[in-house]
Amino acid sequence: MGLKVSIFTGSRITYFGGGERYAIDLGNELVRRGFKVIVFTQLDDSNSNLPLSEIEKMCNFEIVRYNILPFIRSPTVPVPNKMLFSKLKDTNIVYNMDDSLFTTFLLIIFSRVNHIRYISGMHIPRSFMFGFEASTHPYLKSIWRIYKYFLRALYKGFIDNVHILNKEQMKDLDSLKYSGKIYFIPNYINDKREKVEVNKNDFIVLFTANINIKIKGVDLLCDIVERTLLKGKDIKFKITGQSGDGVDLVDRLVKKYPNNVLYLGFISDKELKDLLRTASLFILTSRFEAFPLSVLRAQAFGLPVVAFNITGPNEIIVRDITGKLIEPYDTAKFSEAILTYYHIWREDVLLYSKIKEDIQNFAYEKFGKEKTIKELISMLTGETLT
Repeated sequence: MGLKVSIFTGSRITYFGGGERYAIDLGNELVRRGFKVIVFTQLDDSNSNLPLSEIEKMCNFEIVRYNILPFIRSPTVPVPNKMLFSKLKDTNIVYNMDDSLFTTFLLIIFSRVNHIRYISGMHIPRSFMFGFEASTHPYLKSIWRIYKYFLRALYKGFIDNVHILNKEQMKDLDSLKYSGKIYFIPNYINDKREKVEVNKNDFIVLFTANINIKIKGVDLLCDIVERTLLKGKDIKFKITGQSGDGVDLVDRLVKKYPNNVLYLGFISDKELKDLLRTASLFILTSRFEAFPLSVLRAQAFGLPVVAFNITGPNEIIVRDITGKLIEPYDTAKFSEAILTYYHIWREDVLLYSKIKEDIQNFAYEKFGKEKTIKELISMLTGETLT
């Protein structure tokens, strides 16, 4: 095709979270299909999980990093410069994952002046929760209300194409009487299919996310672990993810249950795959999600998933078939769900193997890459799928 796509991550690519992984996977897939791709990301290596040199090895496209105004993290403000605009000048399509009003406004103006197709990709936990910290901070709520007013006006009047991941985002756009084109395309599984295995020696419950309280619910996780170990004393919990404000809670849990709880911190992709192969169950304790890649990936390895019944997980997990959805935020019921899977595993390993195979089959059938990539290409080019 030869079309040039510019992807804005809205974050630093060295953080290597779900959004950054999505941008890298999508960029590589587009290159493989004949597109030219540049991924634009912030020039900010604070709290990095991987060095840029390691990221670059994964990418078959150019990475361009730009400065943001210092001391303003939410929402971020890009610093325009000649390099940024020169890299954008030959672009055919701008796909913007950045939730900042300032980045969005800059790219919309540039796209309109240069007749470039612009698409807003909503990958945030809650639609229109742009500037999440500002919206929840007691002293910034008034500013947030004004900010949100301008952002919604921008979406309603100037953004022609929006890519959403879940039904709640569709409801929000409908409430705005949004008249542009909406592409409802969920995330997809990027891992190659492997034969499902069952760990016959240990029942391992895996949690992988930023060790964060407000969004990822690490406080809830710790309560769930405590409740579960009261009744399943040989269950093993393995926790991975970048250190956040909940790490002290996890450290206390590890000290209290050294034989049952292991915190591994941020781990490599290879190490995570090894954990997914040997785990028995995946859990997600988030309070907010958009369409979690971690759940898709767990199910690609055949793992049942237990999560709260919130936006994102409730569009992936089929209740009592591929996992269990628990009423937010009932940690007692959540613990019971873990113990249910534990008892099945302990009593009938063959049945547990069948459960994992069925989950993997369902996941690849519903969230396989090929169909989704075709839909994403159709969205980017504006062409109708045949």
